[in-house]
Amino acid sequence: MNSIPRTKIIPMWFFNILFPGILVNAIITNLELIEKQMRLDPFLSLIMLQNILLPIAILLYINMYKISSIVMKVLFSFVAIIISMLVEHLVEKAGVFKYKDWNSWFSFLLWSVVITASIVFYHFVNNQSKREDSHV
Repeated sequence: MNSIPRTKIIPMWFFNILFPGILVNAIITNLELIEKQMRLDPFLSLIMLQNILLPIAILLYINMYKISSIVMKVLFSFVAIIISMLVEHLVEKAGVFKYKDWNSWFSFLLWSVVITASIVFYHFVNNQSKREDSHV
């Protein structure tokens, strides 16, 4: 099985919690395009989505991404962005958060940035571990 080693999962997990969290909080706080629900159930759902399900989904995506050909990487990235947008729409319809002045292109841009940054960070972590292995 060609999976991501455990030594790379922890930094990837933290990155996939922090980076999208910072982006979404900037959108909520500064741009006021999305409104967080202040009731406990939707707020806990948002925390679980952001801190558990999103990192797992991105790790699964990167695991598939790293074994794909270039054409499949592009196609798989596009499919991952579309799936992320659909899940975001379902979560919004479920009342976890509420769109104010948001549109689908913002979601496309947001998920493109999150997925691209995750890939770049994976390559960074991978190169760092290769560098450490070569020094030993």
